[in-house]
Amino acid sequence: MGEWFHCNTCFIQPGEGIMFHLTSCGHIYCEKCLKQTSGERCCMCSSQYTAMMLTTEMKPEVEVYFTEPLDLVNKNLKCLKQLIQVIDFQMNHRKRFFSHLKDMMSLLHAHCVRANQDITEIIKLREENSYLRRLVHEKGNKNLKYSVEAIVHYFVFEPAQQNLVGYIVE
Repeated sequence: MGEWFHCNTCFIQPGEGIMFHLTSCGHIYCEKCLKQTSGERCCMCSSQYTAMMLTTEMKPEVEVYFTEPLDLVNKNLKCLKQLIQVIDFQMNHRKRFFSHLKDMMSLLHAHCVRANQDITEIIKLREENSYLRRLVHEKGNKNLKYSVEAIVHYFVFEPAQQNLVGYIVE
């Protein structure tokens, strides 16, 4: 224990055979001064208290108050360095993963655009098919003759034209 450590009543410091106690209100008393208190109220702050003997086998959460500050700093610096390494490690993996997700999103977007184009083309083909069926139905199967050259010309050279009437030979 450091040079700061003393009984809050008689100011005695640790020495041969002197036992000290820590109260729940945070005050330190030697064995002699603790016995002189009423046992119900702290003579420093008048709070009700419980006291524990200070030994080498204290709980870590109590022992930390009696540790040399530089020892705590050095211990915590090691922890902080390790914490920084952990954060950097995880951050680099997060960046890599998010980059991958971004690439996948771009790829999915491209597939969606292509799928929309395909759906548009299917809709146009269905409309064209519906139109051709309606023509066949209107003209009747017996009187309708198709010019192969006209139909090929329609699909190859004039795909934007929606009307086959001029290419159908009766």
